[in-house]
Amino acid sequence: FSQLQQPSETKSIIVSLLSRFVLKHAYRAKCRGRGGLVVRSRPRDWKVAEEHKFLLASERPSVRRSGSSACGARDLVVRTGLAGVAAHRRFEEQASSTWIKMFLPDSFQQLFFESSKKRRWAIYAWLIIFISLKQILAVRLNAPRILLPYNKNGGLPSNYTLRILDDDANDCYEWRSEDRHLVHVDPISERAEGCSSAAIVSIVSSSTEKRITKVKAKGRTGFELECDVITDFPFKIELISTTDELTVDSPPESVTVIAKDRFGHQFTSINGLKFEWNVEEEADESVASSDSNVVRLRPHASSPVVDGWALRGLLGHSVLVEPLNVGSCKIRASTMETESVELSTQEAKVHILSNVRVLPSSALRLVRRGTLRLGLTHARRGELESGKDFTVSKEDSKIVELDEKDGAVAITGLDYGEAYLTLKSIHAAFPSIDMQVEVVKPARLEIRISRGGYKMLEEHKSYLVSVELFDENAKVIYPSDNLKVAVSFPTQLFYINSTTSNGTWYVVQALTPGKGVIKAELKGIYLKDSSLSKEYELQNSLTVTVCQKIQIFPPFTLLPSDSLRNSSHEIRLLASGGTGNYHWTIYTNNELSATVRYDKEKSHMGYLEIKKEGDFTVIITDEENVNFIASAKVSVQPVIDVETYPTVVEAEIGNVLILPVAFLAYEDKERKIIRKFDDCSKVEPTVEIIEKHVFIYDKEPHVPAFGKGCRTLQFRCKYPGHSRINVYYGPENGNENETHKTTTLLSCFKNLKPVHPVRVAVLPLGASMEVAFDGGPRKWPLYKTGHYQNLEASNPDLLDIEIVRDPIRYNKDLTVFRVLCKALGENTLTFRIGNEPSATNPHPAKADTSIKVVCSHPHSVHLKLAQKQNKKPKKDNIVKVPFYGEKLFSVDIWLKDSMGRKLYNISSLNIRWSFSDHSLAGVPDSKNGFTTHANAAAGYTKISRDFKELKMTGGTGKLTVKAEVLGYRKDSFEKAGISEKNELKAISGSIDLDLVSLRDIHEDMYAENDGEKQERGEELTNLVDEHSCSFPPVTCVPLHKSPCTRSPVNEL
Repeated sequence: FSQLQQPSETKSIIVSLLSRFVLKHAYRAKCRGRGGLVVRSRPRDWKVAEEHKFLLASERPSVRRSGSSACGARDLVVRTGLAGVAAHRRFEEQASSTWIKMFLPDSFQQLFFESSKKRRWAIYAWLIIFISLKQILAVRLNAPRILLPYNKNGGLPSNYTLRILDDDANDCYEWRSEDRHLVHVDPISERAEGCSSAAIVSIVSSSTEKRITKVKAKGRTGFELECDVITDFPFKIELISTTDELTVDSPPESVTVIAKDRFGHQFTSINGLKFEWNVEEEADESVASSDSNVVRLRPHASSPVVDGWALRGLLGHSVLVEPLNVGSCKIRASTMETESVELSTQEAKVHILSNVRVLPSSALRLVRRGTLRLGLTHARRGELESGKDFTVSKEDSKIVELDEKDGAVAITGLDYGEAYLTLKSIHAAFPSIDMQVEVVKPARLEIRISRGGYKMLEEHKSYLVSVELFDENAKVIYPSDNLKVAVSFPTQLFYINSTTSNGTWYVVQALTPGKGVIKAELKGIYLKDSSLSKEYELQNSLTVTVCQKIQIFPPFTLLPSDSLRNSSHEIRLLASGGTGNYHWTIYTNNELSATVRYDKEKSHMGYLEIKKEGDFTVIITDEENVNFIASAKVSVQPVIDVETYPTVVEAEIGNVLILPVAFLAYEDKERKIIRKFDDCSKVEPTVEIIEKHVFIYDKEPHVPAFGKGCRTLQFRCKYPGHSRINVYYGPENGNENETHKTTTLLSCFKNLKPVHPVRVAVLPLGASMEVAFDGGPRKWPLYKTGHYQNLEASNPDLLDIEIVRDPIRYNKDLTVFRVLCKALGENTLTFRIGNEPSATNPHPAKADTSIKVVCSHPHSVHLKLAQKQNKKPKKDNIVKVPFYGEKLFSVDIWLKDSMGRKLYNISSLNIRWSFSDHSLAGVPDSKNGFTTHANAAAGYTKISRDFKELKMTGGTGKLTVKAEVLGYRKDSFEKAGISEKNELKAISGSIDLDLVSLRDIHEDMYAENDGEKQERGEELTNLVDEHSCSFPPVTCVPLHKSPCTRSPVNEL
């Protein structure tokens, strides 16, 4: 096995090796020192095996007879007929592992590899038996044994055609006979190789003894089938036919000879025996005819068993009897058992009747005063006329009355009794026909329903309901035309489609489920004067139940055959309708390929198990009405293609995208109808993610199929972006041409959120700001023009909005707009982002978020000294800031509206600055206004602070810095297109600063050299915002009187 390359070769060798092993060629032998299993082998087999490289010459097993006390170096040797195969005890580990994994389930694989060597051999044996029996039971001949006759009389050899059935591998077989002098095998060549799947078996011997031989068919895989051929001569022959009555000009009737041996066994074929056919005719002299023959025998060339005599235009074992004239005949067939002994059949009598029939019947019963119309019909001419084509006469009787009018004859029953009529042809075209009429008294009536007479009916089906009259002897009375029968049907259950004039025949349709009573009553008989005679009054009723239509769900199921390698398909089918008690049956060519089981107490559920590829039909019938029948088809086919049907292809990071996948197969291969499998959960595809940093493929947990798919794949988003997903499927060990592939595109995006501002922004008139949003669906690569980014205002008249585009922006998920205040008021800005629906993105993702932008006048001014936050704990609320001569410092300014909200971007306001003491500080550029710091590193402009730079000129003392808002800047209004009607009330704000000595800040640093410190003339500047709760007013005193331990020099 280690030298075998293909699994198919391995399987073929196993089947070939063990089919004979299981049947007859193995026997046990005791080995010295260890147990073993020895199978007969011959040196000729070894030689063939060496040629096929299955057995090395140096490894020939030493095999002795059954009584031997020792065995050779190998424990298992199997004879296969044409090629011997040695199964080595010491398999190479890799080859044996592959072999076991190919045939054994996972649980048995674990048992095998964990078992000891002896236990492994036991598993090998059971595995071999299983594979062999499975193959034997699957492939079969159309007849396991046949009985054919000898050819004694120089006729043709009787033959029979053997065929291979249920061979899915489409193997080619070589046929041979074990006794060529008795049986000859002629293969029906269908291929150029000379092998075939059918052969004609013929008997060539003329021996008189019963003999048995075999015909064998051996496939190229080594698998062999056998058919027992029994040869004998017939002991008895018989004639069989469908009827013994024929009418002139009717189609011919087949009469066939069957033969049996002395034990009563019927011969399979006698198409080679020569028969003599004898016909004795008795013609009807009353009928004039140009041809005196009653019948004619013809060869039956189209019989089920091909007759060699019929193909030659001669009479064989089956003939056709063609009726010619009215009369009768006796037919007999015979064959020669020996030269002097004849073997004959019994005579079969056949009656040839006229092709004219009496309407309604030649024998009938009438009620008294009942009337009916008589007629004659010819097979070729149709209906005949009275007086022109025939005459009617009766015996002198007062039982019936004849009334001839307009070429028709009507009879009326006058009194109880029997009457006889004669219908005679005027032109002697047919013999006279006798007719019997019996006038009786009705005793009862019955209601009959078609389709078996069941009282359980099915909705939406049509039924024939008839009312029949019976006499005292339970004989049916013909319903005359003048009868009056009334039938009432439940109107909610039935609809009457049609009826006859006498009310004895109805065509009704069952409407809805329910239970009701059908009532019938014989009212009487209409007389010639149109009066109603109530001589007979009978009635009866019938309770019926209308049931729902019986159905099986699902009616059609398509399953993949590829998954049968791992396990069989198990399907649950549900039945509904009828009475609720069902019988389940499955129809298939191979009984072992599928089975159906059900519980009689819960018969509405049927469980179907399928083990092979093919088409299967499940049929259910109702236990109380066999006419309630329904069927469902289950087809198991190979995968021919794979498709994806994405519904949602975009998702936020952390969420899961569901991708429906459909594996396709032929629903109808002849008409090329393709559809998806109903369940392909056992088919495992290969998934390839191109951008692996964007998605993760989650195999678990299993998600049920939905939409157009029969299997669902799920992918988890972990990074924004797009990625192609390739889904492959191909059979194991298949070539690349059998691999199916489909590709789809999926996308991940960040959660949408506002980043600037986060919630609310307040602006003065004429000022603008950049509004930024991060996240949301990205542009769909296959339809980029369908991407939209919209910012909508609840009151658009108050604002101007424009999008800010930056092609080199690093953050591709950032969307920036510029908003300009034009009028006072509050606005809600809603940002919407997404893609329009397209063929590749039918259900695009959408996201939206909102912020508020308020356009308001400033209400208050606030100033603050710009410095780093002091991390050390404050003492006495004193903040000391070092001063080095003419150093610049800045004062931050911000404005608030009437609700205390800080205004963003005050560049549209005109601000004037002033100082209480110009000797302590001043403005470097001698200009009003302020400076704005903005940062655009994040992809949008964000104002961090508005401030005014001041210059310290020297000295200590108190300094007040004041900022006053004079109004809006004219140039800002002109640029924004705002009228100057918006007047602003002047507002202002100030900050008080104290300049103190540096010695007062760091007393500890200058305690030892106090004099030197004072000579250096250093001063401290204490700048305090009186309007800020964080920086209350402080006072500074000389360092040697009031030490300060806070605010180091480097914390400005």
